[in-house]
Amino acid sequence: MANGLTVELPHFVIFEGVDGSGKTTLARALAAYYRELAPTTPLYVDNFPGSQPGTLGEWVYRVHHARAADAPAPHDIAPAALQLLHVAAHVDLILTHIGPTLRAGGSVILDRYWWSTYAYSRLFLPPEKVWPMVGAERVFWAELPAPVGIYLAREATLKADELAPGTHRALDERYREVIATERQAGVPVHVLRNDTTRAEAWDALLVALGLPPRPLSPSLVEDAAR
Repeated sequence: MANGLTVELPHFVIFEGVDGSGKTTLARALAAYYRELAPTTPLYVDNFPGSQPGTLGEWVYRVHHARAADAPAPHDIAPAALQLLHVAAHVDLILTHIGPTLRAGGSVILDRYWWSTYAYSRLFLPPEKVWPMVGAERVFWAELPAPVGIYLAREATLKADELAPGTHRALDERYREVIATERQAGVPVHVLRNDTTRAEAWDALLVALGLPPRPLSPSLVEDAAR
């Protein structure tokens, strides 16, 4: 309820973009917005994977970042195999959290989606090998409602110390391949520029989702930036 009016919140929203595009800030802000407008509606929010302790996704995240005890170093794992670990973690979350939440009438907000597996795998594999990899995961998504996709685009990453400009451009091109395919399949995808302020990107997000305006909380921005 907003200003006495009933607001229809999209039940499934995914945020995507190259590392350092500002996904986390906006995903967290949208989750806070949902909790304010629909406090009794079940809401599942996750970095995909990695934010829920004790899950397969959290373990895969630690493996990927060399933080898992008794696991091979990430540089000793074939890149394709490492991406397939992410696929397995995604399927686990679909079956244990995402699907049940949506079927119960709740909402899901994800910071990353299978698009990232495609984009990052395309840095070292041709499309004829990457599509079957993500296909193993997509058969499970096909059983659920299609999400509203939010792709955040920037001229330069906010993590310039971690991602070279050439890699940033290459990843953006790979994401655009996915966006084109998704749009052809009828999935709503909004490409939002995030080159100015977080507040402007937030306002553009609410417009894209057809939601009433709300200011972006400074405390939330500070929390997301950590």
